[in-house]
Amino acid sequence: MNDFFSDFKFVLPDLDDVREFLGKCLDKFAQWFDFDRIESVLRYDSNNPLLFNTGLFLLLFTAFLLLYRLLRFSPTLKKIFVILFSLY
Repeated sequence: MNDFFSDFKFVLPDLDDVREFLGKCLDKFAQWFDFDRIESVLRYDSNNPLLFNTGLFLLLFTAFLLLYRLLRFSPTLKKIFVILFSLY
């Protein structure tokens, strides 16, 4: 079995390098994303009830479709996910 793995020509990155890379990515994301606007964007606005024409809706719906597809093997989790998403 060791011969099988020795045939691979790639080297897995060190876990510390991966953590450092993810930390840098999260720092860049935190600088780019305005966390103070999250509540105002997600809060229901009675003056603008239809949110289907915004970029946020497109992003959330795309995320919904991806997660729904990942849950295809668990019908119960899929139903719970749809119910929770529909509450939004």
